[in-house]
Amino acid sequence: MSESLVGNIGLIAFIGGFVFLAVKYVRNFRQLQKAYTESGLEWPTLTREQMLAGRTTEGLNKTFTSTFKVWGIILFSRPSDTRIRVPLRKVRITLLLFVLFPFLLGFLLLIGLSFMASA
Repeated sequence: MSESLVGNIGLIAFIGGFVFLAVKYVRNFRQLQKAYTESGLEWPTLTREQMLAGRTTEGLNKTFTSTFKVWGIILFSRPSDTRIRVPLRKVRITLLLFVLFPFLLGFLLLIGLSFMASA
């Protein structure tokens, strides 16, 4: 019974943690987008009309190109403007937490199970 309780708590923590991180990522991403446009730089996303203009393959090509440009900004840019640097750092930290969270939660659940088994 105690193992199923730990499993249920782990599942709830897993889902809740990912929802929390997703909300945090979206909020930080919007701050980054706002700071990027306020500093006078062009954010590489397209409007719906730009994506649908022309043939379908051209629209898909434009969509994927703009997505890769955004990932390039997030992963590889080193801005000197602090208005961009702070939200960019928050987005990068949130992405790192997305990767590390399942491992940390699994480790904590294993420790919890081992303590329950020894008691």
